[in-house]
Amino acid sequence: MYRKPGSCVEMFKEKIVDMYDDIINRKMCFVCGDFNIDLLNPQMQNANTEFINSMFSLGLYPLITRPTRITKTSATLIDNIFTNILEYDVLSGLVITDMSDHLPVFTVVQRTTVTTQSESVVVTRLKNQEAVNSFKTDLMEQNWEEVYVEDVNMAYGKFLNIITSLYEKNCPLLYKVDKNKYAKKPWITKGIQKACRKKNKLYKDFLKKRTEEAEQNYKIYKNKLISIMRSSKRNYYSKLLEGNKSNIKNTWRILNDVIKKGSGTNSLPNIFLTKDNQEIYQSKEIANEFNKYFTEIGPDLAKDISNTKLDADAVSKITNLDKTIFIQGTNENEVITVVKTFKSKKSADLHGFDMSVVKEIIEIIAKPLTHICNQSLQSGRFPERMKVAKVIPIYKAGDKHDFSNYRPISILSQFSKILETIFHKRLYDFIEHHDILSEQQYGFRRDRTTSLAIVDLVEKISDAIDNKQYAVGVFLDLTKAFDTVNHDLLIKKLCRYGIRGVAYDWIKSYLENRLQYVHINNTDSQLLTVTTGIPQGSVLGPLLFILYINDICLVSKTLHFILFADDTNVLSFGKDLITLMDKVEKELNALKCWFNLNKLTLNLNKTKFIIFTNRAITVDTNLKINNTEIERANEIKFLGVTIEKS
Repeated sequence: MYRKPGSCVEMFKEKIVDMYDDIINRKMCFVCGDFNIDLLNPQMQNANTEFINSMFSLGLYPLITRPTRITKTSATLIDNIFTNILEYDVLSGLVITDMSDHLPVFTVVQRTTVTTQSESVVVTRLKNQEAVNSFKTDLMEQNWEEVYVEDVNMAYGKFLNIITSLYEKNCPLLYKVDKNKYAKKPWITKGIQKACRKKNKLYKDFLKKRTEEAEQNYKIYKNKLISIMRSSKRNYYSKLLEGNKSNIKNTWRILNDVIKKGSGTNSLPNIFLTKDNQEIYQSKEIANEFNKYFTEIGPDLAKDISNTKLDADAVSKITNLDKTIFIQGTNENEVITVVKTFKSKKSADLHGFDMSVVKEIIEIIAKPLTHICNQSLQSGRFPERMKVAKVIPIYKAGDKHDFSNYRPISILSQFSKILETIFHKRLYDFIEHHDILSEQQYGFRRDRTTSLAIVDLVEKISDAIDNKQYAVGVFLDLTKAFDTVNHDLLIKKLCRYGIRGVAYDWIKSYLENRLQYVHINNTDSQLLTVTTGIPQGSVLGPLLFILYINDICLVSKTLHFILFADDTNVLSFGKDLITLMDKVEKELNALKCWFNLNKLTLNLNKTKFIIFTNRAITVDTNLKINNTEIERANEIKFLGVTIEKS
């Protein structure tokens, strides 16, 4: 909190009392700031007593009792921390530093239920060449006979038990304290460290003597030190960039470090707020709340969609293909080739495997793994233990204590990716061979790039303007589209597209009974079932998504669609703007019905439209969907490129 010097103390006290409901319901509350009320001033004793009594009435008492602002002529206590905590040990005080003309105040609460030790411990796995070679030797000597059974779940279970036990034996987890957490900045030399200590000594000398000479000595030395530190930092990064000028990846990493842009390995705060505004502190509790939030996104959005039509209406416009897919088995060569196409990423799945390790051992385990893949493809069953995802929350923006400001990154089993890739190839070839996907879908397809989608948009707009027509572009925003795919509707659509028999059973098995857990601070949440959406981070998921939305192009014969995954954009053209706007509005409302029918949420607040023309617009150009007015924009970012209205 902050009270301006000279402002009315009575009004400030009233504002604090107005916070009563918010404060009284919190188990742990801190009210801190620069109050500009000097609690050490004997001439303000009555006002100070009233202020302290107001805080006491809220159950808050002060923690700071020494001056927080010291000058040559005064020493005042105007910064403070008030708290309602009585049951825990509280350590409070001042930090002797020269960061500002106020001494920073601090408080530390010792709670037996909170530990930050896990956050300073780094867990790594022993994966040097000697350990990996030892692992490979054990695998080569392994008898895989118990894996060669018909039941795919039993076969994969035996395979996983063998390979993980040998992995843990040869490449165990290592626990060590994160020394880098407290490491000094690389440009801080020993000379600068020594100078910092001298500066702090001069500052303490000033606080003790409070003379003009002591203040001048301190300020001159401080300014010189700041200049030296800036120069040292500048020289350090200049040399670093010069040494990496031929490496684009390292250059961006260095620049991100300079501007303090997160790399994804963001640390989480120790306190989070639940939906009912309760504070939680323990890592296990936080992990469970994260998992609950992530798994409820899809179902919660679906609940808010009003729809009176039957699910059968969602597939009624899709032509029933008279061909049926046949899923061919695989062999060891294909399994090995598939693995070699993957990037050697270091992110470990729930069993501790990363793709770089799988690449090292694939030729040794290809035979039993091929057997498992074939049993899965033949039986139409996806192994249950491949359906578990490890989820890492990544901060986006906003309040770090709010679960909704994080997005989930799912890490699936490495062996799941292999099986999915094999199935994906067969499904994709069938879809392309029978021209199932709309020509207006550019996402996740061979030889269909963002560049082609942008060219399509620009050419259509240019042609319209050349023909003296208006072009209206509507850029639709879908909320969490991948997370809200309805499994039953997806399966029904796939059946219409010829995905029947074993392939139908396989995808149904792939989608159902999926589980996930959240991993934070070396702590795992409980497992929860994922009931909607396509598996995030999966190989097959994107293809299933574009099949799910493929029939949107059948809704309108007059709109030109440009689709890229969940980026849904439409164009319409006409010489009379009023007639054109009426037509577009009618078609958009039909699209809104399609979204509702397919359990997808159209975000009307983020949906925008542009009128592309080189002529002046003199008529009303409002556009509404479900009686909600859509924002008209002058420019829009389309697949990373800014498109302007003219």
